[in-house]
Amino acid sequence: MSPDRRTVLKGLGAAGVVVAGGLVGRRLLDAGDAEDATPTTTEPPPPEAASSLAEALVVVGARYLEVAPDEADQDLLLEALPALDGTVPERPGQGLSVLEPQAAADHEAGAVVALDGWVLSLTECRAAALYAV
Repeated sequence: MSPDRRTVLKGLGAAGVVVAGGLVGRRLLDAGDAEDATPTTTEPPPPEAASSLAEALVVVGARYLEVAPDEADQDLLLEALPALDGTVPERPGQGLSVLEPQAAADHEAGAVVALDGWVLSLTECRAAALYAV
């Protein structure tokens, strides 16, 4: 059985890399030739599957915006993430750590989004979307 998704995501600084690693890995498998493709599993690939946290957030954010295209607006996203004080942090890990209380509250309230088998808080998705817009 795979680890509890919330436990994996609790360390938000690494969460984007882990989640995007799973999304990137799945997309690479889907795009690969059938002969070369490795069978997909329910376990996410290791964090090193994404080269950086910023790249990982772009992947997760783009995937979120596929299911919520009306949120593809930086001002709207920043308004939904008040802890960021209206700015997109240069260092993604810093922004994610500031948003941890809001993300935890989302999980408690059931404000979650399912993306490719992962259950992410709305805050986590919106924070990632900032790097995709």
